[in-house]
Amino acid sequence: MPDWAEIIKALCFWGPGAVIAGLMILALYKLAKNIGLEFVSAQRSQAEALGKQAQSMEGLRESIQGYIVRESKEHREIVILQKVILDRIENLEGMRNGSQERTISAHQRRDAEAACLRASGTD
Repeated sequence: MPDWAEIIKALCFWGPGAVIAGLMILALYKLAKNIGLEFVSAQRSQAEALGKQAQSMEGLRESIQGYIVRESKEHREIVILQKVILDRIENLEGMRNGSQERTISAHQRRDAEAACLRASGTD
């Protein structure tokens, strides 16, 4: 515990300039302490905001990946259906011309129908 009488004697010895300097140092200390606490608080809230942003970015990444996978599946379904339609159109043209009649075997027809069902069933 400091001896206040000794502190007062020392301050009187150094004069009013020392008292003013001491008060300025005390004021600067309190000001720096308050600013330091505010700075730490601001850094903490900024770190929390960055954490939330990182979580949002992760959710966005998963959403985009899901969209790409779904679009890829839909694209494959469309390509399969286009091939089936093209085969059927060629068969109809061959039948109409009478020169070249192509018939799809039962196995090919079953595969094409199964592909159509798989494509429409993945939605």
